[in-house]
Amino acid sequence: MLVDVDAGGDPDIEFVPTSPIVWQEIVVDLGTANTDDDAPLRNLADAEGYLEERMLDLRVADQDSLTDALPMPVAETDWMPEGFVCRWTLTGRGELSKALNEEATDVLANQLRDRSSSGSPFVWTESVRDYSAPPLPDLETLVESDEIISELVELSNEIRGDDAARAELRAKTGDVWKWRTDEEHEDVSEERIALDDKRLDDLIDRAVTRSIDELATRRDNAN
Repeated sequence: MLVDVDAGGDPDIEFVPTSPIVWQEIVVDLGTANTDDDAPLRNLADAEGYLEERMLDLRVADQDSLTDALPMPVAETDWMPEGFVCRWTLTGRGELSKALNEEATDVLANQLRDRSSSGSPFVWTESVRDYSAPPLPDLETLVESDEIISELVELSNEIRGDDAARAELRAKTGDVWKWRTDEEHEDVSEERIALDDKRLDDLIDRAVTRSIDELATRRDNAN
């Protein structure tokens, strides 16, 4: 850390990076991670290819991208790390989750070490940790098989068709939203977001999806 103090002034504090090794904990959401062909990750080969691409991103990263999360300015230096130690954490829902267990994540970690530890800068995999879950069944199946989810979907459909309930929802969305009917076309200030019937329906859909996912996740963990 570099501290520069002028007489009678506030100190200027800058971080001076010096460590030759940088720790990285990288979270991979299986719900958004794809192969080069934009297909979801389905097996260990897909996972290995995806994580190798992320390793390449680290190797070509500049100093700004490596330090932009720091809570203070960074001093201008020619520092670049000699290598990275990575912990990969797999989260979210995806097909790959079905292929993962403790043995599979150990195999994946060893494959990554063999392939990517000798480059410059090197990237060493400390571990691969799996907190993912399989994809949810389609909504129709969930509604038929789960009473709570069925009631949740029924309630959301009632809200969609109830003008009073929709008005109450609009009132609770917060000041960042500006209600606008389909017939209104006035501009909304940059500090606010236009809210119309279509977007309100989208918000209801997202709330239902997140609630179903949370219910399913808790049941997965309980089992």
